[in-house]
Amino acid sequence: MIKKNIFPFLLTFGLCLYLTSCGNDEPDDDIPVPPTIDQNNINANRSATAEASRLEIPRLVGGNSIFLVKNAKLSDDGNDMFVNFCIEWDCNKKAQRWTAYRWDIDNTVDNNIGRTEAWAEDTDIPSDYRSTFSNHTNNGYDRGHMLASEDRQCSASANAQTFLLSNMQPQLRKFHGSVNNVSYVWLNLERRLQNMYKAWTKAYNSGDTIYVVKGGTIADDQILETKKGIPVPKYFFVALLYKKANVNIGYKGYRAIGYWIEHTEGNTASGTALNNYCVSIDNLEQKTGIDFFCNLPDEIENKVESTCNLTQWGW
Repeated sequence: MIKKNIFPFLLTFGLCLYLTSCGNDEPDDDIPVPPTIDQNNINANRSATAEASRLEIPRLVGGNSIFLVKNAKLSDDGNDMFVNFCIEWDCNKKAQRWTAYRWDIDNTVDNNIGRTEAWAEDTDIPSDYRSTFSNHTNNGYDRGHMLASEDRQCSASANAQTFLLSNMQPQLRKFHGSVNNVSYVWLNLERRLQNMYKAWTKAYNSGDTIYVVKGGTIADDQILETKKGIPVPKYFFVALLYKKANVNIGYKGYRAIGYWIEHTEGNTASGTALNNYCVSIDNLEQKTGIDFFCNLPDEIENKVESTCNLTQWGW
């Protein structure tokens, strides 16, 4: 939890909540809930949008931002929908602050969808504020998924959404990809996390959930450059929260950990070498300025965010 005095903020909360549509003055039915103080969780998101209270959602910054919720089909032959992922979009920078999503027993079903390659601009963002193909093409960087295509193989609907430009950050090929059968650090980390969840669902409880937040830094002092109108992150991060099924009291059913990796070429770290990039969530919050897992009760949040216990994660 990022420690701060929230009471002055609450006085103006209704004026600056994230649900402003990047300068859109049209009436909005999604009116902010009047702020209240929950003594068990003083930093939780308070909004009329139910998805903002999900455990994977960080504290919303507000201001000139949009909170995006992407719903998709769980399977292509059914009608059941799920929250595929959520994003907080910075309209000024035409960039996302983070992508947040879950791994659970339903959305990790592997139906061998493959890559839909459904690249598209995100029309849920007003045209003046969204990133476009002109921003992401021929700029010296790849379009790097935050929610990976491999992480959404349950339906073509879910996989296609991972190719929205709002889920992208500019990434160096020799940071996030594979060249001549050599894989680089971000890809290796994604594979480590994917393999971890698949192993856990078999060995432990298939009802367990992992909450994930991934992104790249976009603050002015944490970018490599601005290229074709969008910031190029200097660092990339992952925040993980594990919740054991049917545990609703205390912190023993939870664990959390983060990753913080500089965006450079040629890093091939894999396996135990990835442990060098592990940090506590408290540490990650100080580095990013993001208040992760703010919707946890404070007692649990304070406990799990203060530790970086590799053995808990099997690393």
